[in-house]
Amino acid sequence: MAERPYGLEFPGGRRAWIQIWSSTSRVRRREIRRARDEIKSAFTAVWTGLMDSDSFNQLTLTAGVPWRLVVVLRAYLPILLQTGLPFSQGYIAQVLINIRRSRAILRICS
Repeated sequence: MAERPYGLEFPGGRRAWIQIWSSTSRVRRREIRRARDEIKSAFTAVWTGLMDSDSFNQLTLTAGVPWRLVVVLRAYLPILLQTGLPFSQGYIAQVLINIRRSRAILRICS
């Protein structure tokens, strides 16, 4: 994984940074094109604070799961952890991402 930051300066002295990441991923370009609108929507939700930025967001990228459903799945996690589930949020997200059938299951739920 690599990261390249770019600084931006706006009128009035305001500054911002854009960070471009590159990584090796099993996501194919075809999958990204198919989920393009949902990916844009999820990015906007993260940018505006409507959605957290964590490993669950990969469900949108890899399976085209709507970001609103990702928010619901993330909300269930604390409840599951209270039952004594011994897995972390990152582990649960990775399992959902790795299971090909989760794509179909999550689409049915949406």
